Amino acid sequence: MQTPTHILTHYIPVLTGAPEALVAQRELRTKYETNRAIKTWSIFFLLKSLTTSGLIKNYAGQAHELAEFCQCNKKTLIRRIEELQKLGLLKFNGTNILLSSYIKAASILGINYNRLFRITYNPHEYKGNQIFQHLLRVEEIRNNQQKQLGALILNLEKNPLVTEQLMPLLAKQGCKLYRIRTDAKYLQEQLLKLQQTAFIEGSDFLTEIQRFRADVNRSVNGFKKQHHYKSSQSVSYLKKILQKQKLIDVVKKCIYSKERTRLYVPASDGSRKDGYKWLPRLKKTAWFLTDQITVLTSSSIQKEMKNESEEKKQNAA
Repeated sequence: MQTPTHILTHYIPVLTGAPEALVAQRELRTKYETNRAIKTWSIFFLLKSLTTSGLIKNYAGQAHELAEFCQCNKKTLIRRIEELQKLGLLKFNGTNILLSSYIKAASILGINYNRLFRITYNPHEYKGNQIFQHLLRVEEIRNNQQKQLGALILNLEKNPLVTEQLMPLLAKQGCKLYRIRTDAKYLQEQLLKLQQTAFIEGSDFLTEIQRFRADVNRSVNGFKKQHHYKSSQSVSYLKKILQKQKLIDVVKKCIYSKERTRLYVPASDGSRKDGYKWLPRLKKTAWFLTDQITVLTSSSIQKEMKNESEEKKQNAA
C-alpha cells in the first residue's frame, strides 16, 4: 500500500451510527472529562480508508506519511495505534498492521453493522490537529438535524387537518405549494419563517402555527445530554471550535414582538416550554431561538458495502 497523501480530497468510509455513539463517550482523565475514544476511532477510519484489504505494510517505514495524513505527529499516531490494538481494532503482523473489518468494528463500538457513509476529507485544507474527529462531530449534528426534520414531517402527516389549515398561510407568505408538498427541507424553512412572522405581528392562529417544532436545531440542554457534557460552556466551546475550523456556521437569533405574547414552543423531547421573555424596559416580547447551525462539510451515503464475503472473511481472521 502506498499512502496517497498527494491526493487532496479523500472520501473516508465511516460506520453509520458511529458519530452518535462516539460523541457520547467521555471519561474522567485527571480532573476533566474528555473524549479520547473519538480521537482513536478517527485514526481507525482514516487508516482503514487507505487500504481495501485492511493491511498496511511496513507501518514503521510509512509512519511519517501516515501521521501527516491523520494530522497528528508521529508520537501521537503511535499512541493511537496502541489504543486501537487494545480495543481489538488492529493487530500487528511483523512490520505490518492489519485493521479489523467494519463488521468487527461495529461490534466493538456496540452498534449494528449497517452500511457506510463517506465523509469528504482534505488534510491539507484544515488547520489544526486531528480534524477528522471534528468532522465526526459535525456529522452527528447533521444527522440530528435530519432526525428532527423527519420528526416534524411525521407530526405534520399525523395532523392533516391542521396541516391543511397552514397551507393558505404559507401561500400568503409567498411559498410555492408544490415545493411544500415535495421538499421537506423547504417546508421546514418556510414553516419556521411563518412561525416567526406570526410571533412578530401577532396572530389569532399563533397557537396552531406553533404546534409543530419547525426548528431542527437542538437547545443547549439537548447538546449536553447527547454529547454527555456537564456544562453549557462545553457546548459553546464545541461550537466555537467547529466554527473556527469553518466546519459549521452559527447564527444566534432573537426576534421581538410588540405583542405581549404567551408563546409555548415544542421541545425536541415532545414537551412544551415557555418560548418567550417579556422585556419590560423595551416593552417587547423576545423569542430566543436555538443557535441556527448550518453544516458546511459534505458527506454522502454509500449505497453498498464492499463485498460482504470479504468483510466476513476479514472479520474471522
